[in-house]
Amino acid sequence: MNDGIIKEALDGDYFELQTSERAVLKAASVIFQGFIVAGKVTAETEKELLEQAVDYAIRLAYIVDTRVQSEGETNLKKSGG
Repeated sequence: MNDGIIKEALDGDYFELQTSERAVLKAASVIFQGFIVAGKVTAETEKELLEQAVDYAIRLAYIVDTRVQSEGETNLKKSGG
């Protein structure tokens, strides 16, 4: 298996998650867990709340990406140039 890629079996099909996708999945899982603990997840709300958890995780990732500069990154996206 290639580093940085996870292959998971899903009814005979496979999907591959890159490192950034795995980070969003992890955040979304924690958010969805909060919905479960709060008693918000039912058979009727599960799909909507899963999608909402992913949306929140993506928003968080975007905020982190725009506000935190890691080693090797440039200020191009922040300065508009």
